Amino acid sequence: MSSNPSSLPNLLVFPEDCQLTRILNWAIFCDHLKSVAHSTGLLGYLNDNILPPASPPPATGPVNALSIPPAPIAPAPTLINSHSPSIKEWELRDGHLASIIYQNIKDPRSIRVTEDMSSNAMWMRFTAEYKTNLAATQALAKEWLQQFKYVPRMHFKDYFKQLEALHKAANDIGCLVQDEDLHTRFLTSLTSNYLWILQTH
Repeated sequence: MSSNPSSLPNLLVFPEDCQLTRILNWAIFCDHLKSVAHSTGLLGYLNDNILPPASPPPATGPVNALSIPPAPIAPAPTLINSHSPSIKEWELRDGHLASIIYQNIKDPRSIRVTEDMSSNAMWMRFTAEYKTNLAATQALAKEWLQQFKYVPRMHFKDYFKQLEALHKAANDIGCLVQDEDLHTRFLTSLTSNYLWILQTH
């Protein structure tokens, strides 16, 4: 990335597990996108805090064929996170962030995201698509964790492998299940045959 405070970052491809595929990794995608937007100075475009500037009014007054029009003065470039960019700067920066978002959605058509949308319009579109169903999905993921009990004669390795998969799936959608919760769930599911484990923990 350039050290120039008004330059744009490279188009970024997120790690595979951070690219938006479906609701099951929605929370990870959101966190990663907001982190990237913040670190690159483009968060204001994502959350609509940096609005497109109004077009300048057309020139008025009498036209004198003999007069020489003044040379246009190029505005000084603004910082990338400036709240008063020029029209060209706003379009370039917002389009750049929109391109980052678009290329990190596995199937943008499935959520009706198109390349010509602004970054905030994209954000609002997939927020509306997923946020409504997120609470129900989180509740279901927690229920799967609660229902997953240790079965006697099951290998501990297999149990913890499946438990970790459920744990990751729950956290990927923002459930924030702590490791201590998993330990408690495991210990309380043991029968008296495993009293030695309970006594040592």
